[in-house]
Amino acid sequence: MAFEFKGFDKLTDQLEGVMDTVKNFDGKSLPLNEILTDEFMEKNTVFSSLDSFLKKSGLNINTSETFEKISDVALDKFVSQNSKFENWPEMFKKAAGEFAAKKFK
Repeated sequence: MAFEFKGFDKLTDQLEGVMDTVKNFDGKSLPLNEILTDEFMEKNTVFSSLDSFLKKSGLNINTSETFEKISDVALDKFVSQNSKFENWPEMFKKAAGEFAAKKFK
């Protein structure tokens, strides 16, 4: 028995495009504030912007270089205490997914 799914190929192509976009936006290709928008931060954290999130973290994050050097444990703890997420990778993955979805809207 065969099923015919109309539009399935188009959906598959769109999903593949979203995945490619997410893979390309690893935090280095785009500024974080383009992925972690004010809208995302307001909806998912206790902060209204990425800037306020970073300032209140107390982790001395001023540049992408200092961001890469911070403790994963400290950042994950701050994320879990101040957002809907358990850790930084989960938060970033959600933001990147929303960013990609908007790009393909």
